[in-house]
Amino acid sequence: MHLIDCEAEPGGRTADGTPSPHALPDFLVLLNPAPSEPGPFRAAVETFDRPDR
Repeated sequence: MHLIDCEAEPGGRTADGTPSPHALPDFLVLLNPAPSEPGPFRAAVETFDRPDR
């Protein structure tokens, strides 16, 4: 989880306090590349072998 202080964003608010047209969106998605070496946590959602059909 990452906390983002949108109030501190330069140019994020207009003079009357409303979000400016160039303000950050309400929700941000952060993507991290997969590690090159496996760590202590799983990196894949599927952790089992799929049965043959």
